[in-house]
Formats: sequence, structure tokens, C-alpha cells
Amino acid sequence: MSGPLGHIEIIAGTPPGGGQDRTARALASAIGEGIEVRNVPGRGGGNGWDELATRSGATDVVAVSSPTLITNSLVGDSTTDERDLTPIAVLYTEYSAVVASSGTKYADPEVTLDALARGALTVSFATALGNMNHLVLAELSTGLGGAVANLELRVFESARHAVADVLGGNSGIAIVSAASAVPEMDAGTVTGLAVSSPERLGGVFSAVPTATELELPCVRGTWRGLVGPPGLDEDRLAGWEAALSSVTPSQGWKQSIGESLWLATYLGASQTREFFASERDELAKLLGSIGLLAVPRDG
Repeated sequence: MSGPLGHIEIIAGTPPGGGQDRTARALASAIGEGIEVRNVPGRGGGNGWDELATRSGATDVVAVSSPTLITNSLVGDSTTDERDLTPIAVLYTEYSAVVASSGTKYADPEVTLDALARGALTVSFATALGNMNHLVLAELSTGLGGAVANLELRVFESARHAVADVLGGNSGIAIVSAASAVPEMDAGTVTGLAVSSPERLGGVFSAVPTATELELPCVRGTWRGLVGPPGLDEDRLAGWEAALSSVTPSQGWKQSIGESLWLATYLGASQTREFFASERDELAKLLGSIGLLAVPRDG
């Protein structure tokens, strides 16, 4: 399947094992030979998107996208956003999990919910302020009558680092993509307290309640997809759509979706462009509600 695309570099804006890295490697595996994954971590993907923005018209490079592509600019942490790049696709959505180190007091949901309500808790998450994990935390805190501004936050470049921070005793809980905590959930070293999905997840999270089940109105997920450099021509864009329309129904891709606890939410290029516009409006409102919205750029 690599023939029509040739050699392609996929930029993953997180370290190996991080959310964008897992996307890139699953996609590379599904497409086949000729796909190289390169990690450019930093600022929740911002460093990778900044680099992509400098390669106008290039046909041999794309990057994994996520909501941070939009929120980084909304919080004033980046001058590059989705409007500077070429939307290619949204591939899937994954949901956040709240986890605590097993054997600690925070492994008791009542203790953690009380601490969130009082603002007496240190929380680790990835990958940037204002991202979906941060917004999930804000909605949980608000639902409990608390305020996210009262919490001590520790932000990491990778969800794996956030999980390690909880295990190291530096924070009470971590809010990360559910797949990022599977090894520790499987080993029993962390305990799942809640997930932000519309229904319970499978696998090791099958017994973990949704936030809605805990009477907290929070259903929010992190979408991931692909963006190209500025000025990507229509023929190349059509080539990507043809490749992805073959990849996404494949057994290999479906297996990755299932094993990673992702929800398939494929959108093509034109749909992705429309989605980005509506998502920018929604995320701006959410960030404004917690005081993180910076003065937006023109355009």
C-alpha cells in the first residue's frame, strides 16, 4: 500500500510510547513499507507542528494531529495552529482515564473525589495545559463544586511519564489516555477510578465506571488524525484519502483500534476541515470558562 504514497515521514509530537507516537506507529504498520516515524516531542506536539509548517508543499511528510494543535494557540503557547496546515483526516477518538497508585489513599474513589472538590490534590497529566486531559480534569472538578485552578498540576510530555509520576508518589492521580495506563492496570500497580467515555471501556478498564456513572457530566475524548504541510496539493491529498480509505477498514487497523481502546471516528479531508472549525469554537468556550483563553490571533 506504500506505492502511491512512496516514502513518507510521520512526525509524532510526543516521545516513544506517547499518544501521538502510538498513532503514528499503528498507522505506519497498517500502511506498510516506506513509512518512517520520527519523534519531535515538546509542547504537546507544538514543536512537530512548527516544523511541519516550515515545509510548505512537501509531499513526503505529515504529522499526527490532536486537539492540542488548536488549544496550544488558544492558550497562547503557539503561533502555529490547524489553519496553518492542511487537514488530511481524523482517525479515531480515545478517552481519558483517572488513575491512582494502588495501595495509596487516592485509590479510594471517595477520597479522590473529596480531594478534587476541596482542591487538595496534585494531579499529573500529559501533554500540555489546556489539552483534553486538562479539560476533563476541569469538568470533573467543576462537577464536584471545586475549581481546577486550586489544584497543583504537573504536566508531562508523555502520558507514560505522568503515570510514572503517580507511581513515584509525586502526585495523587494522573489523567491520561486510557491506553497509556494499560500496562500498570494489567500489573495491578495503578487503580482506575473513572473514564471520560460515553460508556465503559473494555479490557482492564471494564470494571472502571464512567464519569457519568459517578454523576459527573463529563464525556470528552481526544481525537487524533493527520495534517500535512501548508500548500499540500490536491493530487497528494487525494492520494492520502485513497490510502486511508483502504487502511481504516483493514483488519490490522481494526485490531489496533480495539487493542488501544480507541473509538473509530474517521473523517476525510473536507469533513476534517469543517470539524476543526467547530472544534475551535467549542474548545475556546471551554478554555474561556477556566480562564485559559488567550487573545486569539486574527484570521
